[in-house]
Amino acid sequence: MYKIIGILDIILGSIFSIFELILLFIVYPKLQVLYEGFDAELPTTTKLAPYIMFVILIIFLSIVFIGVKLLKSPTDKLSKLGLIGFIVLILISGYFTAASILSVINPIYHLTTF
Repeated sequence: MYKIIGILDIILGSIFSIFELILLFIVYPKLQVLYEGFDAELPTTTKLAPYIMFVILIIFLSIVFIGVKLLKSPTDKLSKLGLIGFIVLILISGYFTAASILSVINPIYHLTTF
C-alpha cells in the first residue's frame, strides 16, 4: 500500500509539476511579449499568475518529495502524508487544469477585445 501511494504521488506530482513549469517558463513569458507588442496591459489575474503558479509548483514538488521518501523508507506518518498528498492532487487537478487553461485563454481574449 505504501508503495502504491508513493508511486501515484510521484507520477501525478511530476506530471503536474512539468505542466506548471511549462506554463511558468514558456507560456507566460510569451503572453508578456504578446501584450508588449500590442502596447496593452496584462489583466490583473494574469499578472498574479506566476506567483500563484509558483506556490502550486511548491505544493506539487513537496508531494513528489513525500512520494520518494515513502518509497525509500515507508512509515505510517509518511503514508498518511502521501495519502493526503494524493487526495490534494486529485482535488486540485480539476481546478488546476481549468485555472491553467483560463490563465492562457483569458489574456488572449482580452487582447482581441482591446
